[in-house]
Amino acid sequence: MALEANYEILTLKGDRWEVSQVVETHGDAMISAAELCERPEYGGVRVVREVFDPKTGLSHGNVVMEKIKRAAGNRRIGSR
Repeated sequence: MALEANYEILTLKGDRWEVSQVVETHGDAMISAAELCERPEYGGVRVVREVFDPKTGLSHGNVVMEKIKRAAGNRRIGSR
């Protein structure tokens, strides 16, 4: 069995990351992330490549892109 991979696009709302979309290709993930990053209600966007091994039942993820917007005063949105 081959490894299965997908890309999760997460958005930052306040202090929490939430999965907004799951897509199959890196290109689709980057396009979606760029579009979501333009929306003012999100403080940031993160793309995670998730790989699942059906043979072992294990999965792992790697962050492939993350962009955190800055608030006035150069303070990260969502930081304390």
